[in-house]
Amino acid sequence: MPAPVLTHLIGFAALIAVFVALSLYAFTTVDVMNRRNMENVLSAVSSILAGSLRNLLISGANGSLLTLNLPVEVYYGAGYNVYIGNGSVLAQYFPTIRQRADYDPTALYVVAAAPDNKVWSVSLVLKPADLQGRQVMVATGSWVYNATRVGFDPNTGYAESGVPWLCREALYVKENSGLNLTNYLVRVVFNPSSLRCTYGLLNFTPSYNDLRFADSDGVTPLRYWIEYWNSTNAVVWVQVPYLAAKTNKTIFMYWGAPLATSRSDPGVFPVFYNFSGVDQQSIQSAWGILPVNATSWSITQYNLSGLSGVAVNATFPGKTSPTLLTLFYKTPLTLTPSGQGVIVEGYGAPLTLNDQDWRLALYNITGGLQWFGVQFIPPVIDPFVNLSNYTVIYGNWSIVSSESDTLLNAYNYSKVTISNSDYWAAAIVRWNPPSNAPRGQEEYQVLFKVLVKPDDVLRGLVLAQDTSLFKNFFVAVNSSGEDLELWIGDLNNAKTWTKVDSASPKGFDEPCWVFIYVDILGPGVSNHLTVRVYDAETGRTLLFYSKQSGLIPSDPNYVGAVAVSPYSIYTPENSLYDDLVAARYNTAQQTVDLTTITFVGLPAGWSVTLFSDNLTYSAVANESGVAVVDVSLNPILGVTTPVYIVVYDDQGNIVTTFVLNQTISGGTVFRFLPQLTQPVQQYGVAVHASGQPAQGDTPQYTVVFKNSSLDAWLNTNIPVSIGSLALAGVAYFNSTAYYVLYNTTAYYINSSYSYLYLYSVYYGYVDTGLVVIGTANGYSNLKTVPTSGFYYYVRARPFVYPEPSVYFGPVESASPPSMPVISYSLRPVVVFGSKLLVDVALVVTPSGDEVVVVMVKGARSS
Repeated sequence: MPAPVLTHLIGFAALIAVFVALSLYAFTTVDVMNRRNMENVLSAVSSILAGSLRNLLISGANGSLLTLNLPVEVYYGAGYNVYIGNGSVLAQYFPTIRQRADYDPTALYVVAAAPDNKVWSVSLVLKPADLQGRQVMVATGSWVYNATRVGFDPNTGYAESGVPWLCREALYVKENSGLNLTNYLVRVVFNPSSLRCTYGLLNFTPSYNDLRFADSDGVTPLRYWIEYWNSTNAVVWVQVPYLAAKTNKTIFMYWGAPLATSRSDPGVFPVFYNFSGVDQQSIQSAWGILPVNATSWSITQYNLSGLSGVAVNATFPGKTSPTLLTLFYKTPLTLTPSGQGVIVEGYGAPLTLNDQDWRLALYNITGGLQWFGVQFIPPVIDPFVNLSNYTVIYGNWSIVSSESDTLLNAYNYSKVTISNSDYWAAAIVRWNPPSNAPRGQEEYQVLFKVLVKPDDVLRGLVLAQDTSLFKNFFVAVNSSGEDLELWIGDLNNAKTWTKVDSASPKGFDEPCWVFIYVDILGPGVSNHLTVRVYDAETGRTLLFYSKQSGLIPSDPNYVGAVAVSPYSIYTPENSLYDDLVAARYNTAQQTVDLTTITFVGLPAGWSVTLFSDNLTYSAVANESGVAVVDVSLNPILGVTTPVYIVVYDDQGNIVTTFVLNQTISGGTVFRFLPQLTQPVQQYGVAVHASGQPAQGDTPQYTVVFKNSSLDAWLNTNIPVSIGSLALAGVAYFNSTAYYVLYNTTAYYINSSYSYLYLYSVYYGYVDTGLVVIGTANGYSNLKTVPTSGFYYYVRARPFVYPEPSVYFGPVESASPPSMPVISYSLRPVVVFGSKLLVDVALVVTPSGDEVVVVMVKGARSS
């Protein structure tokens, strides 16, 4: 009867691969090979194989493996066979083996023999005594691989820098609105302590730092932002690249990498503005401010319940309407062509219980608000200069916006301590202009446009050795009566601000814009500073000329705009940098392009058309919002007619128009700035904390819906109190306006939380929205009414209704590939041919006996 089939699991730690190379001879094919040569070959085969098996058995290494590389033939076309077995069995095939001096019927031998067994060679492997009484058996077998797996293969899962994440859970995202969604933010709420997986002897639960998300392939990372995290509650927003309408998509949540650092990024939101640690200067680089009938107002840092944000404060007169302090986000939100809407959410609280202390709104620009202003930047500005390395340095003079924000909205702050009591502001850029002149004879040229007013404010340019302005000078102009004055000074020392020259140019009429052209030579040249002042209208009339020397650094590393004032002249309606339009330094390698007019700040896909002197020029804004109009055929516009500028949206609808009754030239830059030119009281949906609700006296959240045919005020019956934080939002989707309110306790603790849409109303078509925050007050009999609201952050994202839902799958642990199992059958003798691919494995049984298992893998090529 056949021998029973046995199986043996090879332990991973004991798996040792031993490669036995038996390349014994370089066989040369000959017509005749004598018996002696065959005996030599077969003797070598049996001897070397027996030696390898001996070492294998003596080692007792369970799972060790021999991969045989035996000669295929003993001569051309003639193979041979290999026998492995004990002496008593092999003697039945080769009787003369009993005549060997080392013959033992229980010993293990290897025989290599010709197919007819007439020529053969035998070698002793070992005797039982060599194994201290352990029994040796032979068998035939094969590898058996277990295709089933509990968990996922870490080699095909998420990893960073080769380090795999050991735990994951499938998330099933269902699209519910019927639209194909792109880059949609899906809200995932879970209890971290309830998610456990085991790898080895260790248990893992998600942590803030090692949380990751991957797409359906389990590998491609997805961006995410952790809104809230503690040991039992987590709220995370995950950006899913694509969700097909009414389908389910699988993504994965990973954890189990204790040394990882968090990749939580609020940048997944198209708009995310965190007011923590931000001063009024930087706020006003992103937000425009429109006070309406406010007797006073301020934006200051404020801490509430451990959060750092800002307090928006305003005081309004009684019996006056409207009364508003509106902060509007300068970048409008454009709804996507696929039909996705938008939701704006703000986290904050009222700080008093007067009317509309805390307000958040989304306004429909297409509803009639004039929202574009334009900043005219003369041709000395080169729009292609990279502004990302600007440093804004300021003293105690509030700055509304920085020059570095003019084109690229990129700036870095570096605050310094000033040693004088006056007010000053500067925006400087790293400046290393090339020069081929010998050291000490370099020539640098700088061109700036500044405003001259009779207001005791010095406006000009600053050149400095470093950002601390330790060694610097400024060149500025001022007017006194009919005189034009030139000043040179050191910003760190008020005593060195000196009027060095003056002139009474003909036709000089202040206030006016002028060009300051500064030529700097190395210190080896006398009078190495030359200043020329031209009128800005034509750029050709020389108003002032002066040569100076003294304080000027020989090789200034920074250049920029500066203003020095004996008092603060900040006003909310104007940017101080409107008086400090910094020109770019002009070198032979970097000149102003006078063949184009550039428009910046437009939504991508919008277009602009210029009409002038019976000619038409057009361009479309690229992804960066820049439209470049080619005017090379006629670089001077407005000679015989005004210049008309018409802006179109991506559907060809006219958005706004401007008329310039002046001459402009190529090289001009127009920067479009979102502005509100009327009180924001219509064409939008707003939610606010109100001490004077629409009905009743209980302070609560109130919602306002307004458009051309709708004016609805709604009490939510959700109470509000001073300093009570909440997340409130307004949204628009599919011609419907929504508002949402989340109580922070319920929002963060209820893991089954879903959006609570308290009210929605048909609103009409919207394609572009403007985010608005601030405070307001209705009609009041009080003499003055102060209002104040705390803002921690404001965010905006795509929105559809119903939103996608998320379902959780099973938790999986990483599971390495299973080790193969050897399945074998014991045999009296094992025989295999030389033309077969063969592995020989050693199996040690639980009783300590050893089994030599021969496994045939296939045929060999001769």
